[in-house]
Amino acid sequence: MSDGGGLDAKEMETKLGKLKCEGITGSTTFEEGRGKATAEFENRLHEKAPFGIVQSVIQVSTERDGTTRREGTLTLDLAETGQDAKSKLPDSN
Repeated sequence: MSDGGGLDAKEMETKLGKLKCEGITGSTTFEEGRGKATAEFENRLHEKAPFGIVQSVIQVSTERDGTTRREGTLTLDLAETGQDAKSKLPDSN
């Protein structure tokens, strides 16, 4: 994975209130046979957030034989915090 570096702080509205969140970027590429998948990440961080992450945006593109096949973006936002917070991820406790 390559580190794209730091981003200027950005004020974000969260379940913890407005937070100034520093950002980091990076990317990684996986190649197999004639196919390639590239993921670019942008994470917004704050010490008050569980695991330190307020938001993660992942942009993915896939290629085969040099032609882009699919592209998509996944955005994960801090939804809940606290002692009784529950994950909305399947199969998590």
